[in-house]
Amino acid sequence: MNNAYLNFPQERLKALEQYITTLEIWLETELQYRQADNFIFGVSGGVDSAVIAFLLARKFKARAIGIMMPSHSHPNDLNDAKLVMEAAGLPYHVVDLTQTHDTLMAAIGEAYNHTGDTMKDRVIFGNNSARLRMTTLYTVAQTRNGVVVGTDNAVEWHTGYFTKFGDGGVDIAPLIHLDKDEVFALAKMLGVPQQIIDKKPSAGLWEAQTDEDEMGVTYAALNRHLRGEAVTEAELARISYWHDRSHHKRAMPRFPEKPY
Repeated sequence: MNNAYLNFPQERLKALEQYITTLEIWLETELQYRQADNFIFGVSGGVDSAVIAFLLARKFKARAIGIMMPSHSHPNDLNDAKLVMEAAGLPYHVVDLTQTHDTLMAAIGEAYNHTGDTMKDRVIFGNNSARLRMTTLYTVAQTRNGVVVGTDNAVEWHTGYFTKFGDGGVDIAPLIHLDKDEVFALAKMLGVPQQIIDKKPSAGLWEAQTDEDEMGVTYAALNRHLRGEAVTEAELARISYWHDRSHHKRAMPRFPEKPY
């Protein structure tokens, strides 16, 4: 059970409750700034997208649309995503990308000698799914004059644990300043179903994949590090490894100097 937030001091919980109001004001400002009508977001069945759903449902129920985009995904994830949206009372659509993903991978497979049986292949496979989801969200957003809402949190941003131009390709990222414990705390405050809160975090990139196993470090250590608290040398090494190799994901495209 992901319950570290239960040990938060009262002042921290109060600050998070106030932050919900801050986010609602910010979301309204972003909608007006972009002259948009709707918020469009992906729903995976995980806690991050569930928090986005329940946050938007508070003030923007008529202007928020969730999109579920299975691509070789576990059926339980789709069921959990539907549970989230029905509990939040928001409309949703299911766009199955499995066949699209397979067609694209088959078309480009020879270009990079894809075999499908190495870790690199699995990462490429998962990243392709993430980028197809980004394309889907922006297509829907274009038809609905929408803003694409990201679900990445502070831990994912710091470690680069997102797909470049995939789940990292969004217009706004409301959770970017919240560590994973704070995301779970918000989930509890907003009324996210407990079975979603209790799920082991996973990007769903392949069968039985979990965030912590792939990164080689726990969310508890990552949260402590982001809060400026002590971690072991081994934990710091893993965190630094992920952070240092992902600078390009957090940067805008680089340009040469002007010719004259």
